[in-house]
Amino acid sequence: MRNSYIVAIVFAIIFVLLLMGILPPGVSIMTSVPAGHTGILTTYGKVENTYLPSGLHFKKPWQKIVVMDNRIQTMRIASGTNKSTTSDTAETKDQQLVPVFEFEIQYQLNAQKSYEVYRNYGTDYEKTLLTSNALQFIKEVFAGYNADQIVTNKSQIPDEIRAKLSEVTEPMGINIIRVNMVTYDFSTEYTQILEQRALLSAQLQNNRLEQQNKTIAAQTEYEVAVKAAEKDAETKRIQSENENQIAIARAEAKAQKDKIDAENSAYVTRTQAEAEKEARIAKADAERAELEAKSAGLNDYVIQQQWIEKWDGKLIPNFGGTGNGINFTDWTNIIKDYVKPAADDSAQD
Repeated sequence: MRNSYIVAIVFAIIFVLLLMGILPPGVSIMTSVPAGHTGILTTYGKVENTYLPSGLHFKKPWQKIVVMDNRIQTMRIASGTNKSTTSDTAETKDQQLVPVFEFEIQYQLNAQKSYEVYRNYGTDYEKTLLTSNALQFIKEVFAGYNADQIVTNKSQIPDEIRAKLSEVTEPMGINIIRVNMVTYDFSTEYTQILEQRALLSAQLQNNRLEQQNKTIAAQTEYEVAVKAAEKDAETKRIQSENENQIAIARAEAKAQKDKIDAENSAYVTRTQAEAEKEARIAKADAERAELEAKSAGLNDYVIQQQWIEKWDGKLIPNFGGTGNGINFTDWTNIIKDYVKPAADDSAQD
């Protein structure tokens, strides 16, 4: 309790002195932290386990503020960066030297752990924490590839370096945002070998491209020929189908014509036969009618002629007459009856 009273009295005295403007130089109870930064409180050189965000803050007069940058920062790591090492030259898996390299590393100080970074590494944490570890991991990653693989895995190498570096720095309060490989170069001897290899590879690639072009041209010619043959075969097939259809149509037309002709011929024959039959019937009817006419329509003249032809010269007496003598003209009906049987017999013959 007594200590709290003492602290309160001290603050009251300092506040009064602040209002009167008579505080000693460098003594203040207020401080401000810029945007994108954190403030680290130290009490007589001891780092407090807290940080101040950007803005205006009260502090104890005997406390000091160390400002730490929390914005994204960029640093470059290149061969010759770390002067304390005997050699910054990297070496590949197949023992090819990489004497020249340069990487760009983007990082950001974690605000919540900024007081730990300051306590352990001070404000020059970039050199003491990032540079040494980055050089070590660059050499480790280069050592995992053959020289020719570095060329083909150029985009993968920075990601591996970032992963290794993050494992060490992030627990300490520094986040690695991105790693970019700016440049690298092999030894002069190996560079010449690479140039010769690249030339041979380019020639081989040109030969492959030329062979591929020839293959494509041959394939195209083959496809064109196949399509032309298919088109010709299709044309012939269509022509053959058309000819078959025409032949079938002609055969059907001829069969239809023959059928019609046969039906017409049969109809004509049948008509002629019917006409002949009807003519025969008509003729027979006519003959019958004529015969019946002859039989039923005998006139007196015919009867007299037949009587004369059949008369034997004898006279027929008149037995029913009223006059004396014989009268021949009155015997016509009798003669008809007399002659008629003879005429009927003649018709039957």
